[in-house]
Amino acid sequence: VAVGAPLGADGRHGLVHVYSGGELGLSPRPSQVLRGQWATPPHPDFFGAALRGGTDLDGNGHPDLLVGAFGVDTAVVFRGRPIVHASAALSIAPTMVNPEERGCVLDSGSHVAW
Repeated sequence: VAVGAPLGADGRHGLVHVYSGGELGLSPRPSQVLRGQWATPPHPDFFGAALRGGTDLDGNGHPDLLVGAFGVDTAVVFRGRPIVHASAALSIAPTMVNPEERGCVLDSGSHVAW
């Protein structure tokens, strides 16, 4: 079982605790503690805020655990090796909204009123 602790490490950086299970249930102490391996950003990295398992990304026949790290645009596989680098941008147009205007023009050119 993997448990994310996005602000659980020193400096408000994230951790993921991995607990092994057996006939008696989960062990009370984590078998592994995962940390992101990159330069420290100027803000918390939220490593461990998103976890996803059950997909074999490296083709070795075993499901991998993906750990999201908000703020560093990186997702890492269970071994701590970065495998995905993502970035996103949001632009809003127009930058000013007229509250008196009760409609909009879609990219197709049609007008929608509400």
